This record gives sequence, C-alpha cells and structure tokens, in this order.
Amino acid sequence: ATYAANPNYWAKGMPYLDGLKINYYADESGTVLAMQAGDIDIYPVVPLKGGEPILNSPNFNILRHASADYRSIHMRVDQAPFKDKRVRQAVAYCIDRAALVKSLFNGAAAVANDHSFAPVYVDTELANSDIPQRTQDHAKAKALLAEAGVNSVDVTLTTGQYLEMPQYAVAIREYCKPVGINVTLNVMPTDQYYGSGDNRPWLVVPMGETDWAARGTVAQAVGPEFPTGALWNAAHWSNPDFDKLFADYNAELDHQNRKKLSLELAKIQHEEVPVIIGYWIAAQRATTKAVQGFPAAPDNFIDLRATWLSS
Repeated sequence: ATYAANPNYWAKGMPYLDGLKINYYADESGTVLAMQAGDIDIYPVVPLKGGEPILNSPNFNILRHASADYRSIHMRVDQAPFKDKRVRQAVAYCIDRAALVKSLFNGAAAVANDHSFAPVYVDTELANSDIPQRTQDHAKAKALLAEAGVNSVDVTLTTGQYLEMPQYAVAIREYCKPVGINVTLNVMPTDQYYGSGDNRPWLVVPMGETDWAARGTVAQAVGPEFPTGALWNAAHWSNPDFDKLFADYNAELDHQNRKKLSLELAKIQHEEVPVIIGYWIAAQRATTKAVQGFPAAPDNFIDLRATWLSS
C-alpha cells in the first residue's frame, strides 16, 4: 500500500515525509527478514517471541513504552462450568502472573489484575492502587471451588497459534492442575480461530484466549468486550451495574469523578472475572538508524507526521 503526503494537511509543514509504502508479510519471520535485508525502515509492533534478531541487533533503534496490550482468557459465564463466579475466580487465583511476565516476556511486560484499567491510561490511579493485586493462591482456589460445590472442572481452552498465546495456554493448564481444574488445549491456526461470518470459534468456545491490541483510551478497550451484547463479548457476560457505570464514565468530564468511576468498574470486573487479564505487554517498535522523529507510544497505532529520514 502506498501513500502520498497531503499538500493541504492542516498542520502546516507536516508531514515531513513525501510518502509512505507499507509492506505486508504473512508472519513475523517475514517481517524480521525484510528488516534485516533493508527492505523496511520501521517495524511498528515487534514481538518478543520471534523478534529477537531485531531486538538484539545493534543495527536498529528499539523504542519501548508501557502499554495496555494484553491477552484475555475469557470464560463463558452462561455455561457450565463457569456460571458460578467462584469457579472463574478459582482459575484466576491459579495464575502466577509474575512468572508469566518473566518467562513469556523476559520482563518486557507488567502484571495485570483482571480488569481493563491499565496504569498507562489516564484516570486509572485508584483502580490500580485500591484493588488488592490477585496473586497465585492454590489454597484460595480450592476453597472457592469447595464453596461452589465443585470437586473438579474439565474444560477445553481454545486459542490461536499466535506469538506467545500457545505458551500462555500451556502455563494455564499447568497452573490449574493442582486444584483439580483439568484444562485440555485446542490450538488452532489463527485465521480459523477467529474465523468470519457465522463461523467464529473464539466467540462460542467455553474458554478461549484472545489477543487484544492496546487502544488509545480505556473506553475503546472496554467497549467491544464487556458491555451487555457487545460485539466481541466472548464471555457472554452481562452486568447491568457495569453497563450503567460505563455509560456514566463515558459521559463524565471531571477527572476526579472519572477516577472514582474507573475504580468501581474495575472492582466489578475483578470480582466477576468474566476474563482473566494477567499481564500488560510492553509496546516495542524498531527502526533503522536513518529514521528520526518516530515516537515510542503505548498503543499499536503509529503517528508519522514528525518522522523523517537522515542520509
């Protein structure tokens, strides 16, 4: 795809580049090879798994920024075994989040707490300070299952063959074994997992893993996944209190009130656990040494207005 600069762009003097060419590759390895060969100047989203030849090379500039990129482990709340929130909570208490950050990302991520209000967003301070961080606690998980009257759980976790997602699924299976939650893995080609039309497995499986790209605002992250009837509400979750608070949050202009609403929304997500959000993945971008003015950023979308190439 090729683009030419708009000579009548509203910001006078921008963009600095005369044009842009975007190359598309079938997988990450193709992009890595193209950058090593000098075919591309900017790799906007460099994965930790598979991106090592770029990330470890002195020939490129690596830009990192805290992000709200994450994987959600959704559990169908309208079906057994996850109708009882205590079963969902039990799964969440099985997860060793700090270990995942270390093993899957070598520290290039941050522990998350089963709500959407990542620290990188504005108005989320209370959501990240006032809710106790959920940590691995197998005794707590066993107690929750007992309270729910559940001796054991058998469930299939379906995921796509994408980046670290299969490894995360394997970790979940192992984390859950000690409490009697028996997870069978179903790893599908990514295009088949997401599908199209009426055949979209990720929206119907009892337990699934989804890669969610970082959005510019928390509302953009919450909107597609959590409100009742949302297009990508894979957990099939419905909470009228959450829906009302989310509408109030979107309409609120005062920062202090938005912080309070963020906290209340995060509390509901953390308590109900329609999805497990175990970590926030740091944004990593790579450029050749010739690229100047290209910013680090917390999301996957790029702003090239101030970017230019040195000789």
